[in-house]
Amino acid sequence: MADAKPVSPQRLRALLASATVLPWWWVTALVVVAVGSTVDISMPAKGATSWHIAVGPTTLVAIGLIWLPSAIRLLALAGGSVKAGGWEASSTGLMQAPEQLIEDLTELRTTAEPPPGERGTVQGDVDRIAARYLPPEQTLTPEVVNRLAREYEAIRRRMRGGDKRTAAMNRLVNEVRIRAAAAPETARAMAPALLRSSADGDRIVGLALVQGTPAASVHEDVLRIVGTAASAFEQYHALRALDKMLPVLDADERARTKAVLEREKTDPRGIGVMKDAPIASWIDHLLVVLSDPAAGR
Repeated sequence: MADAKPVSPQRLRALLASATVLPWWWVTALVVVAVGSTVDISMPAKGATSWHIAVGPTTLVAIGLIWLPSAIRLLALAGGSVKAGGWEASSTGLMQAPEQLIEDLTELRTTAEPPPGERGTVQGDVDRIAARYLPPEQTLTPEVVNRLAREYEAIRRRMRGGDKRTAAMNRLVNEVRIRAAAAPETARAMAPALLRSSADGDRIVGLALVQGTPAASVHEDVLRIVGTAASAFEQYHALRALDKMLPVLDADERARTKAVLEREKTDPRGIGVMKDAPIASWIDHLLVVLSDPAAGR
């Protein structure tokens, strides 16, 4: 609806937290029912009382019902329907408008960005929400990708360099990552052509898709961008794409990556690579992980 109020990142955090809380009394009662229903006691007229443990329908139903409160809350948030025991519940959901959910998740991801070497739990939660609740066929389309690529170029063209412009560009990258999480197969199919494009916006969107759905098949494309990036922002996100790709690279690809990064540390193009603190931090972090994979866990 046009007059629907957006769900703020703070409100979204609170909604998701409340949706996953299970009442202790509910869990306790159903665990007692589940355990009790597994014990079958026989008391024949003659002979000793006997008992044995068997898992029956009552046990399975009780275990399944433990998650019912969370399922109902998530139904209220995301919409859909639930059928159980002869009744049905349905809801349009607070999160049913895909574009509004994308906007809120983008804001949440952007405000909780971890530094190099740290794995943010919020980012993982955001990606899981996107994958579960956003419709892939609507979330990532050629039209959407082209719009975001041109929007990136417009930001660079119209805004003066500085923190505000960087924040706007990072927000766009995070939006692409969320869309990639919702449609990973489409993201992997689109990434190669975008990474090889001569348009700055296409390459940035391609790097964001790789960050959201890393694949070894675009390794050489990302490495090339690290060494030929048109801007510090582009090189920064190429390094972040490499970070996401490391777990899927083989030994030869990791060695090639290490060689390229070591060369970049010498600033072969004379553009002051190591004077840019975020880029220098990511290069150093990646080299540490490449030398000791355990360091990146």
